[in-house]
Amino acid sequence: GELLNEATEELEEAARAKKMAAEHKAAEQRRMANGGRLTAEELGWFIRSGPDANRRANSNMDIQIPNVQLYGGKQELLSDATLKLVNGVKYGLVGRNGTGKSTLLHAIAERLIPMPKHIHIIHVEQEAQPSPRSALQTVLDTDEERTYLLGIEQILLEENKDVHQGIDLNEVYERLDEIGSDEAIARAGGILGGLGFDGAMQHQ
Repeated sequence: GELLNEATEELEEAARAKKMAAEHKAAEQRRMANGGRLTAEELGWFIRSGPDANRRANSNMDIQIPNVQLYGGKQELLSDATLKLVNGVKYGLVGRNGTGKSTLLHAIAERLIPMPKHIHIIHVEQEAQPSPRSALQTVLDTDEERTYLLGIEQILLEENKDVHQGIDLNEVYERLDEIGSDEAIARAGGILGGLGFDGAMQHQ
């Protein structure tokens, strides 16, 4: 019995390894067919600029998601609900502790509630983990695309490369301009100022 179980586990492990290798090879082939560019899934964040961006110019920015089911542990929080958000309107989520406000926001941010792909979602936690970074740098670092492009710029310049991950220096600068990188510090400062951080506090 034990030998049979061990043999079965070894076969299952080999099958999993073979599947992972096949998925990795397929992803590598897709990347090479795309000029070495990484997908949003591989990068782990929403692409807002460049040829791979989800174009929003002609997209409906209102959200209406029917049949929303939401659970907090075993407790049903929402049943057959509709999530409706109108572009440009600011919403406040009000309710007693434990009624599912944070659970709903997590579900939206993690797309457990299926959101349109062209919608960019940022979820800020109530409490931040201790960090040596300043408040200003912490906000800047939330723009993962800007950080990624600046990193590629550094690699291209320092290693004297023409292309890295399918991106050349011209594309880096075009995309940094497209996402408004030059205004990022001012935007971050404005966000923190609105939260009550003065100039000194922003750099702590």
